[in-house]
Amino acid sequence: MERLIIQASKDHFSQIENFVRAICDVNYISNYYATISVPVLKAAELAFHVNPVSQIIVIFEHCRGGVRFTIQAGSPCFEMPLSSEIPPSGSEEESLYLVKILTDQMSVLDNGCDLQMTFYLMGIDFCEAAYRVQVLKNFYAEQRRCFMELVEG
Repeated sequence: MERLIIQASKDHFSQIENFVRAICDVNYISNYYATISVPVLKAAELAFHVNPVSQIIVIFEHCRGGVRFTIQAGSPCFEMPLSSEIPPSGSEEESLYLVKILTDQMSVLDNGCDLQMTFYLMGIDFCEAAYRVQVLKNFYAEQRRCFMELVEG
């Protein structure tokens, strides 16, 4: 198990990116970097945004068939309802929605203080991969639509 303690600062996202990249490199899973880093960064962003805690802990560990990252925020910031619909742009639900879609398993623990994300590395089912691609396409299409409404507005 490896840990990274992050203080709220301007460069906390780059510290998390470097931590995830180093773990991917050391474990020979660099081709999973983007798949892993987006949900981990979104979870950290959510922890700092919803409840401006002074620090979070990012924990990495191996699990059966993959890897697991846990964000420990120290206060409840991950307890929110999840819908199957794409949430409004910029909302806290949007970050949690992306985390849920891009991970193989997501668990909210410790009364909403911890978010555990599991990524299976033994191959992803083709249907699941296609579903994730479609969800991301829909998500970004909705983002674009909202942006265009603001611009034309």
